[in-house]
Amino acid sequence: MYKEKIHAYKVFAEDLSKAKLKNVMLIHGEEEYLIKWAVDSVINKYVSSATKQMNISVFDETEMSSTDLVSAVCEACETLPLFSDKRVIVVKEMKALSSDSSQAIKDADLQLLCSSIEKLQDEAILIFTARNVDKGKKLPKEIIKTGKEYNFDRLDRKDLASFANKRFKQAKKNISNANMHLLLDETGYFNRESDYDLYTFMNDISKLIAASGDVIEEKAIRELVIRDEDTFVFNLLDSIAAGRKDRALAQLHNILGDGGDEFQLIGSIVSQFELMYCTKQMLDEGMQVREIASKLKANEYRIKNITKYTQGFSAEKLSKVLSSAYELSSQITTGLLKSSMALELFIAGI
Repeated sequence: MYKEKIHAYKVFAEDLSKAKLKNVMLIHGEEEYLIKWAVDSVINKYVSSATKQMNISVFDETEMSSTDLVSAVCEACETLPLFSDKRVIVVKEMKALSSDSSQAIKDADLQLLCSSIEKLQDEAILIFTARNVDKGKKLPKEIIKTGKEYNFDRLDRKDLASFANKRFKQAKKNISNANMHLLLDETGYFNRESDYDLYTFMNDISKLIAASGDVIEEKAIRELVIRDEDTFVFNLLDSIAAGRKDRALAQLHNILGDGGDEFQLIGSIVSQFELMYCTKQMLDEGMQVREIASKLKANEYRIKNITKYTQGFSAEKLSKVLSSAYELSSQITTGLLKSSMALELFIAGI
């Protein structure tokens, strides 16, 4: 008999409400929004707001060596809470969660950490968080043996709709089933290799709530939701600003390799740079966001989002980029260049 898979966030929520959480947890997966929600939920339940500074310890291996991290975590685990039910220790992105190599963690440090996990006092909660975990490695095995694992991977369609509906109801907004399906489709959340996550979804939901009356309409969804192709253009701009065109090229290959529509992608590139160029010109003339949105007959939130990307470009530079985008579209449409090569050349030339 088929049994519907229950997402880990539901299991976590039930464990939390029934006080069944283990003292040691491994919380990982693609959805960083849910990981943060889970950690915050533990803190809010077990640590009083007045004593948070004394009873919460957060360690990140990107900020210290593995040996220093293990020493600090073990010390925190042995420290009793002050004026609170529990002490919460959060360990972020430990290399040993995905590797047993000596570069990830020394044997002596691993043994010390595993010993602390086994002997963890009842007054402490130790949470390991990471995006990627190899459960076959020694540290994850020890955590799972002693505690519990929650894998916050991407939501399915039913859970994503429920996630959105809950927030629309909290804001006293109504959305039809048809428009809910449109919203989910427009996001590109279910596309393989998509960068669209729950943080982006929450941002889009907030924009829809702020821009709508009592009902979330189709027009608002089509205007405000950041589609997967639009996400690529914004990521492209972020990468250029950071001097990382290699990252933009990798994202391009992911989208095209996933069967993405190159003509839809090109259309999005042209559309975004047209809007950026017009917005930049008007900003240079001293116009405000609301006035620009009115002049361009565009949504104010979209213009506000575009504005931050115009800051790294002069109007002259945007004009040249836009000309290149038009040339790109022409080259692909007429068959002068393959779409992948033309897009690569366009990115390299920005």
